[in-house]
Amino acid sequence: MKAVCNAMGIKVTFKAGPWNEIRKALENGKVEALPLVSYSAERAKIFAFTTPHTISYAAIFKRKSSPNINSLDDLKNKSIVTMQSDATHDWLLKTSTTGKIILTKTIHDAVLNLSNAKSEYALLPRLVGLLEIQKLNLKHIEITGPNIPVYGRGYGFAVIKGDDALLNQLNQGLAIIKETGRYDETYDKWFGIVDPRGMAQKIIYKYALWGVGAILSIILVFMIWTISLRHTVERRTKSLQNVIQDREKAKHELSVHYEN
Repeated sequence: MKAVCNAMGIKVTFKAGPWNEIRKALENGKVEALPLVSYSAERAKIFAFTTPHTISYAAIFKRKSSPNINSLDDLKNKSIVTMQSDATHDWLLKTSTTGKIILTKTIHDAVLNLSNAKSEYALLPRLVGLLEIQKLNLKHIEITGPNIPVYGRGYGFAVIKGDDALLNQLNQGLAIIKETGRYDETYDKWFGIVDPRGMAQKIIYKYALWGVGAILSIILVFMIWTISLRHTVERRTKSLQNVIQDREKAKHELSVHYEN
């Protein structure tokens, strides 16, 4: 946010606080923008979003002494701590993964809750969770199970719906810092130590490769089908030509027979 505002000549001051309170502050006009908000259809009724600047996933965190999570079914009836009003909270409610949800005001509190065995697992933003664990030097906390795409198309800046002027400025600023390399520098500074060059990018590349592979497979199948069809047509054409030649020959022989 600071880099974008500097690029656009916008003077900015920051206010920190629990997510649900800061979110209400944007709704009430007490703050003008939030830097890290995931898009949802429900939120889009109130907020307007810039293009995404960070792709992330939710991750399941556990103490190393706890059983691993291999699938989401393993979370049923487990006590899960998450941050109130975060997309992870919305996801838990929507999917009814468990009825044992423990809510905290901050990710910091959620990590401590898990560390102190007040919950069995934590569902948190992957990048921010990893940073908090490193900050607190919690060697006994780790990620388990699959990444969960609760953040949709990713994080962007959010403004109150209707503030198109500020939204356009933030979008322009994002484009500028990405073009100048400032975005990469900022990402590496804050996230590089826990997620070098982005786990999300690797996942995107993997899906891109899968997509290319699928397209190539379709092309290959089409080529094989085309070649097979061509051979079939050639065989049938040759067979038909043989039938015609045999008929012409028989007709000719019959004509000669009658002439004789």
